[in-house]
Amino acid sequence: MSAGIYARLNGFDTEIIEMHSITGGQCTAWKKKGYRFDYCLHWLVGTRNGPFHEIWKETNVLNDQVQIIDHEIHTKVFTENGQEFIIYTSLDKWEKYLCNLCTRRYPTH
Repeated sequence: MSAGIYARLNGFDTEIIEMHSITGGQCTAWKKKGYRFDYCLHWLVGTRNGPFHEIWKETNVLNDQVQIIDHEIHTKVFTENGQEFIIYTSLDKWEKYLCNLCTRRYPTH
């Protein structure tokens, strides 16, 4: 879709064909029988600044109507016996978590 958008922005005649009844590709979600099917992007790099931010603005992925939610936790995985492993979005917080995890698992005393 972005190739079609950039082609259009540069003066080319374009036609974007979508397999779904609405446009959006992986930026869409839908509800069916009380459930929400959300195959959308859950982690979009560049929502605050940088080169990706400019791409998202140019292609209208980000605009004034888009709400950005910064989560504290990126991923949480549970083992069969209920132990959890967390990936924090803050690298500093994740580093402290990993160091604490290693200290608990491999005490230095």
